[in-house]
Amino acid sequence: MVKPFDTALKHLLEAHPADYLRLVDLPTNSPIDVIDADLATVSAEADKVLRINDRAPWLMHFELQASYDGELPQRMLRYNVLLRLRHGLPVRSMVILLRPKADGPEMTGLVRHLLDNKPYLEFQYGVMRLWRKPVGAVLAAGVGTLPLVPLAEVGPAELPSVIQQMKQRLGVEATASEQAVIWTETYVLMGLRYDQALANTILKGIREMEESVTYQEIIKKGKAEGKAEGKAEGKAEGKAEGKVEGQLEEARRILLILGTDAFGQPNAATETAIAALIDPKQLEELIQRISKAKSWQELLAKPRTQRRNGRKGR
Repeated sequence: MVKPFDTALKHLLEAHPADYLRLVDLPTNSPIDVIDADLATVSAEADKVLRINDRAPWLMHFELQASYDGELPQRMLRYNVLLRLRHGLPVRSMVILLRPKADGPEMTGLVRHLLDNKPYLEFQYGVMRLWRKPVGAVLAAGVGTLPLVPLAEVGPAELPSVIQQMKQRLGVEATASEQAVIWTETYVLMGLRYDQALANTILKGIREMEESVTYQEIIKKGKAEGKAEGKAEGKAEGKAEGKVEGQLEEARRILLILGTDAFGQPNAATETAIAALIDPKQLEELIQRISKAKSWQELLAKPRTQRRNGRKGR
C-alpha cells in the first residue's frame, strides 16, 4: 500500500530534482530529466531515477526508506544493473534513510558476494542518514528539500525557529500554491518522527497549508479515524469543556517535551507552574518562545511590560 509520505517524497524529487542532487553533495548545472523507473522485467519499481545530461550523461537512482529492510542492499544492486542494461548509462545509487528506524546492520553502502571466501562481485551505493544531516545543509539544498528539514539533525526545541526560516524562504522563493504543497508535504513527513499534536502545534497558523485541499483531506481522514476508534473503544466524544481540557493537557505535554529537550528536566516548582497554565494562547506562546529562552525560569517569567501593567493596576 502506498503511504502518504511515499507520495510526498516522490513528488518532491520529481518537482525539484536538482535540489536533491545538492542534498547528496552532487550538484550540477546540467539539464535533468526524470525518467521512467519501472523495471517491469522483475516487477520492481525504483523510487526515482534522474538522467543528468552532462557531456557524458549518467543516471541517479534515489531510494527513500522509512523502515528497515535487510534486503534493500540486494535490491539496490538489482536496480543498478537493470537500469544500466535498460538505458546504457552509468548509474549512481543512493539510499536516503529518513529515520533511525530505517537503519540497521545491512546499511553499509557495500554489497559483496563471495565464492570460496573470495569476493567475486562488489557494488557500492551511497547511504545518507537524514537525522545526522546538519539542518543547515538541508535548508540550503533548495526549496524542494525543505519538507525534509524536520527530519534532519534538529531537536524539538529548535523546530519553531527552523520552521520560521522555512517560512521566510518560501515567502520569497515560492508561489502561494507551491507553498501550500510544500507545507502540506512537511506536515505529512513530520509524522515519521513527531506525533500529530506536535506537528499541529508547530505548524499552526500557516495559512497556505491550512487552505490546502490535501491538508484538509488529511485532517478530515484523521478525525474520521479517531472517531471510529473512539466508538470501537466505547468512548464518547465528551462535552466542550472536556475537549478544551484535553487540548490544554496536550499543550502542557508538548511544552514539557520541548522544554526538557532545551533546558533539561524541570523541577517540581516548574512542573507545578506548567500544570497551573489554563490559557491555550499563553501555552502556544511559551512553546514558540522555547528557542529564544535559555532556561525554564526565563521561559516562564512574565514579560516586563506585563509586570509593569500588573503593578499599575494595584
